This record gives sequence, structure tokens and C-alpha cells, in this order.
Amino acid sequence: MNPEIDAMDTAWLEKNILPAAGADALVLFDIDSTIMDTAPRNFQILQEAEEAFSHLEGICELFQDEEISWNFADSVHARRSLTEEQKKELHQFWYDRFFFDPWLGFDTPYRGVKEVLHWFLSNNIRIVYLTGRDEINMKKGTVDSFLDYGLPAEDGTEFILKPSQDHEDLAFKQDAFDRIRKMGTLILAVENEPANANAMKRAFPDAPVALIDTVTAPNPAEPDGDIILFNTY
Repeated sequence: MNPEIDAMDTAWLEKNILPAAGADALVLFDIDSTIMDTAPRNFQILQEAEEAFSHLEGICELFQDEEISWNFADSVHARRSLTEEQKKELHQFWYDRFFFDPWLGFDTPYRGVKEVLHWFLSNNIRIVYLTGRDEINMKKGTVDSFLDYGLPAEDGTEFILKPSQDHEDLAFKQDAFDRIRKMGTLILAVENEPANANAMKRAFPDAPVALIDTVTAPNPAEPDGDIILFNTY
């Protein structure tokens, strides 16, 4: 059975993570649905889609932003019947926005995560953001949104993004593990995708790996038994 905690707050970190923090300590965080809530980004795109497509008039009234699932077009189709062609067109409309800088500013940090991230820096623990976002289309928007919300994004942090959108997320993260080992000693990793969390635990067996209960891709893997589960910071 997976260990569960009420919250990954500074009190828990003080007790369970800080004792392992040596001079080269670092922590690893995913971004989407781990640090940043992407629901507002999806809802912004839904508003734009409503303006762009006459058959979607009034669709936003049928949604709360948190109700838009991982599959954008299917979420819309569940509330308004679409043809296959309309679904494909809507998916492309979403794709052309969701993975690009101008829309990243609509994300919002989860409550409490800002305090947690700054706690690490205050204890001289380096933060590495290992994300499925890509360098070409999403780095500027990512860094800008972090700075806008006061999240650590400069000294003591590093962003590792995919070189392009073509790279599969899990394979990219696994490839990054050797680089991360050379950066220091991992004392905590935090993810929202169980398959990624499992890979991190297998690559860094001595480090606690925590899985936040937010949005995942369809048919998520079962978290390994030693993955820590939590749902709030």
C-alpha cells in the first residue's frame, strides 16, 4: 500500500526531507498539473474556440474550468454533439494553443506550492524543473509565468525541457536522469503522472518520490508501492 500524507507542506518537509539535505542536495519537480494548474489555460482556449466556431456558441456556460479533462475535444463532445470532423478541427485548435508560450500565462500555481518551492531555496536546496514542455515553443512562457507568480525561476533553479515537441515525455525524462545525477544528490521528486513517478523511483531508489493527485493522461499506470501519495501542498 502506498504511503499517504495529508499535505506536502513545509512542516512535513522539515521533518522528512531536510535531514537528508547535504551541500549538493536537489529536488525534482514536474510543472504541468504538479506545480501549475492548467485548467485555466484550457478554459481560455475554450473561450477562444467558442468565438471561432459558430457550432460552439454558448459552450462555456456548460463548463467550469476544472471540468475540462485531459482530452479537450472529448470534454466538449460530452456536452455538445460534434461530428468527427468537428472533433478533429477542435483538437487541432486546442493543440495550436495549449503547447505555446502565449497561453502559458493563464496557468495558476496550486495553493501552497509557492511557499514550498521557496522553502527549498531558503534551505540551500537546488530546484530542478523536469517538464514535458519543450524548449522551442514553451520555455519563454514558462519562465515568464513563474516570475509573474513569484515562483523560483532564477538562482538556485534549473529548467530541463524537451528539445522539441516530438520527444515522448517519459522517454525524455528517463534520458535526463543521468544529467540530473551529475547535478547533485536527489532528495525528493514530485510528479503527477504515475508512470513518470515510477521511473523516477527506479532511477533514484534512495530518494522519496511523491505523486500529486491531479490530472493525468488516460489510463494511468498504477503507482509503485513506495510512491508517496498526496493531494495538496
